[in-house]
Amino acid sequence: MVALTRWTAAALAAAGWLVVLHALCFRTPSTDPALDLDAGGAFALNVDVYLPAFGLSLVLLAVLVVGAAVRRPDVVALVLGLTTAGLAGWTLRQDLLRAYFPGLTAELLVGASIGMLALMLGVLTWRPRPVAVPAAAPAAGPYA
Repeated sequence: MVALTRWTAAALAAAGWLVVLHALCFRTPSTDPALDLDAGGAFALNVDVYLPAFGLSLVLLAVLVVGAAVRRPDVVALVLGLTTAGLAGWTLRQDLLRAYFPGLTAELLVGASIGMLALMLGVLTWRPRPVAVPAAAPAAGPYA
């Protein structure tokens, strides 16, 4: 049962990350001309939000593959959940982006909530790997 919960936590963390990426990439911009991004604002948002999002996506994909290969879904859930909540929180601080994309705040909050739920499940199901203790050598003494 615990193993199923760990894999569920990892799947939730990946789903939260996909929700945050969907919010950033597939939102329809506002039609209000006063909210249109100029060249400087668009470049700043690309560097501040989109570049970290896509860079972290590559890193998290590697974490997902390695975590699945070594059968540590709890570590995957912890890393992805924390990163998802962090990126969503960072993006929520970008007022210009939130004004330009109506509905972005709600979708980011959903993604952050899913990431935090995965993080909590990852913490609750954390099991350290057992350490192999070498067998004790026979005692050397006068009667050995």
